[in-house]
Amino acid sequence: MKKLSKVLFFIVLALGINCAANAQSQKIGYVDSQVIIDMMPEGAKIEQDLQAFYGELQTELQAMVTEYQNKMRDYEANQATMSNILRGRCRQAQPGQRKGNHGPSGQNTRVPG
Repeated sequence: MKKLSKVLFFIVLALGINCAANAQSQKIGYVDSQVIIDMMPEGAKIEQDLQAFYGELQTELQAMVTEYQNKMRDYEANQATMSNILRGRCRQAQPGQRKGNHGPSGQNTRVPG
């Protein structure tokens, strides 16, 4: 029994030393993905596509802001002549309650393509 426990102890010790040696020889590398993207010929096209998509979103946002401002001006100008039912609907249609592809901070999360 003592002989078996000694053999088992040395086997466990040998495995432990082997694992420790392997752990010390492992290396960790870091990659700068921006450098890789800059080296790729597709990188410039992707950047142009992103800029074009950003421009489209800015235009869409500006159109939505203009539409909202026009509707608010119309509502304020005609508020006195509106019926109570219509006023209630206008109060319910507050900004930010519109359903769409918007994330938690209000940005549009639609993916291009």
